[in-house]
Amino acid sequence: MTKPSFRTLQERDLAAITALERLCNPMPWTMEALRPFVSGKGSWVAETVGTEEPVAYLCLQLLEDEAEILIFGVHPEVRRQGIGQALLEHMRQILETSGCRAIFLEVRKSNVAAISLYQRFGFRETGMRKSYYADNGEDALVSSLLDSRENFFQQLVLDNPSKYEKFLNGWNNRISKLRGLFQ
Repeated sequence: MTKPSFRTLQERDLAAITALERLCNPMPWTMEALRPFVSGKGSWVAETVGTEEPVAYLCLQLLEDEAEILIFGVHPEVRRQGIGQALLEHMRQILETSGCRAIFLEVRKSNVAAISLYQRFGFRETGMRKSYYADNGEDALVSSLLDSRENFFQQLVLDNPSKYEKFLNGWNNRISKLRGLFQ
């Protein structure tokens, strides 16, 4: 893999990102829809040596200590080379230093490649939006990536409910013992 470099989305990138969006998304965003992300805190492009245009892009919305990935795409010719994962890691590092505690996204239920990438990156499926996509009524899977403090509890609750029950019972026993000391 050629190591990508990252920078904030600029006005000069809009035509290329719009074209790339048409390659990556069945319901592509228009140039005007992308314009508000120019020079924003939550929009990046990836370039590789020898490319004159971005080969990947990611735009998100920040809401206090949470973020939602709105669009993310990698040029079909450079997929499965680690560029998408590197861009996600770049985003995560920036968001982590800014105090972001959770990142959310929706993905088409049929987009197995994207779901696999998100899972490898640590995203967990947390819900579903029925008939979310207007073009064909496809469901969207909702996934989240939580910081380490919240991820611990998510893994207990979502991934292993019986372990969560044991965890709570352990704390309930400790609390009962403490109460007994003060009665």
